[in-house]
Amino acid sequence: MGEPVKAFASRFRRNLVATGLLACVALVLHAALSTTLTNEDFFTGWLLTGSLGVLALYNVRRRLPFLPLGSSSEWLQFHAYVGIVAVVLFFLHVGFTVPTGILDLTLAIGFTLVAGSGIVGLTLARRLPQRLARRGEEVLYDRIPIFRHRLMERAEILALRAVEETGSSTIADNYADRLRPFFDSPRNFIEHAMEVTRSRHKLLDEMRDLERYLNDNEKAILGEIADLARTKDDLDYQYTLQTLMRRWQFLHVPCTYALILLVLLHIVVVHAFA
Repeated sequence: MGEPVKAFASRFRRNLVATGLLACVALVLHAALSTTLTNEDFFTGWLLTGSLGVLALYNVRRRLPFLPLGSSSEWLQFHAYVGIVAVVLFFLHVGFTVPTGILDLTLAIGFTLVAGSGIVGLTLARRLPQRLARRGEEVLYDRIPIFRHRLMERAEILALRAVEETGSSTIADNYADRLRPFFDSPRNFIEHAMEVTRSRHKLLDEMRDLERYLNDNEKAILGEIADLARTKDDLDYQYTLQTLMRRWQFLHVPCTYALILLVLLHIVVVHAFA
């Protein structure tokens, strides 16, 4: 195990212990307040509100990367640990029961969406970069359509060359019927997300089966097209994983801001009728 990996593991354990201790402190204080005349719901409510505000700062930090406020990875770790504490505070605040009022139930659903999407996003942020590094060279997301179009153009040129050089339309017909739709747009999104390669092997097997009807020149051309198909499949893999890393925020971030607005409304209602 390398030194950076050891340092990360040590820091992770240290931060996780600190987070656990902080959550335990919140539990003890909540239990102590419940034995007094103090309203423990106000205590956990304001702590939860503060933690949500701190969690929202991460998105602000992401939008201002030029400021010397620490690395994005450090902020992500801090965001995750504060999120764990927020979940504990949430359960303390609702008393480990399902809220019954319309506003309270809406708040609970909103918090669940934010916490759930946050867990999904953290998992993706940890695992997908490692998966990307294992399969092909990483391509900038905005340039993926350009590379996909170039691969399709190259495959079409090879299919036409097969007709011109051999006088046979076998490869061209197969390209028009089977390969052009594959090259034309991203394919197999769910399979790539689940690390399944069934469609990739099926396509390549079909191309190998086609070789029995080809002469040596056509086989060479088909081999070049097969290489392009492998590259295209790797590009689709890159597109899938990078899309997942981008799109989960479309749920998490709006839900976070909506939750903050609901919390502010909840505070007004609680203090108005306290």
